[in-house]
Amino acid sequence: MVDSQTILKDYLSEARLSIAIHLHERTKGAYQYPDLQIDIARSCVDLSWDYLKRKLPEEEAFMLPLNIWVDFANLLFSDKPMYNCARKKIPKKVVEAIRSDIFEVRGHYRGEWIDAKFEEGTITYPKFDSSGKLTQVTEPLEGCLMEDRLPGINLESWLKNPTSQGFPKNKIKKGDLYYGCPRVGTVALFGAYSVWAGLGCFRYPQYSGSDLGVRRAKIFEGRK
Repeated sequence: MVDSQTILKDYLSEARLSIAIHLHERTKGAYQYPDLQIDIARSCVDLSWDYLKRKLPEEEAFMLPLNIWVDFANLLFSDKPMYNCARKKIPKKVVEAIRSDIFEVRGHYRGEWIDAKFEEGTITYPKFDSSGKLTQVTEPLEGCLMEDRLPGINLESWLKNPTSQGFPKNKIKKGDLYYGCPRVGTVALFGAYSVWAGLGCFRYPQYSGSDLGVRRAKIFEGRK
C-alpha cells in the first residue's frame, strides 16, 4: 500500500508550480476572505511560530488563522472536487493523502502552526477587512471550549459547527480528537502521530520542531 507521503511527493513533483489548492472566496457570514491558494504540503519545518510570523509576509504569504483552516479542512472532507491553482482537478487519492497526513492517527508526528495567539480571554489573529486587506485583530475569545479534553472532542462536530473564530464550542460532542484549550501567552497548532491527533492551543511561539511546519497561504490572483 502506498503511503500518503509518497502520494503527495509524487503529485508535487508532477504538478511543479501548481502545488497549491484553490480555496474559493467566502463573502457571507461572520468573516470573509478572497480567493486563496493554500499549499498542499507543509513547509518551513523546524521554524518557530514567531519566526514565521515575521518571515511569511516577506513572501506575500501568511499562516492560516483557525477559521480559514477549518474551512480548508471541511473542503478536504467534502465530496466537492478540489482544484489546484492551474485550475486542474486534484486526483481523489491526493485529496485523501492530504487528509490522512493531517488527521490520521499513525506513524511519526506531523504538525502545522495556526495563526492564533492567546492572552487573558483574548485571541490575536489575521482577519480580512471589508476591502480585502489582511490585518491583525485582537478580539475576546467567543464561546469556545475552555477546558482540555484529552480525549476528546468529536472532529465532525467541531468542523461543522465551530465558533466564528474557528474553535470548538462549549457544548461540543465528545470524541477521540484531543483538544488543549488556550493558555495565556501561547499559540495554536494541529498535530497527529501514532497515539493521538488534535488541536493544541498551548505551545509557546518560540518553540520549533523537526516535524512541525506551516501550510502557507496566499491571496489567489488567478481568478476565472
